[in-house]
Amino acid sequence: ADVLILPPALGVSDELAGDDGFRAALQELRATGTLITSVCAGSLLLADCGLLDGRPATTIGRWLRGFAPAFPAWRSIRRG
Repeated sequence: ADVLILPPALGVSDELAGDDGFRAALQELRATGTLITSVCAGSLLLADCGLLDGRPATTIGRWLRGFAPAFPAWRSIRRG
């Protein structure tokens, strides 16, 4: 895939968070050059997979309070 867009699906995010197979698949896609992006709560999956570590990212304000402590490697937080 050239581009992968993760949708804002909270229930799915909860099920996939911590899934090593899903995490490995996203990391492999990124390593092969796939542009990976998300909408709204899909950013939780990107953070969980380590794909936001050290990268600037934007999410809606209501997720910011939970992101900083949950994903300390995601240092560059901007409101969107």
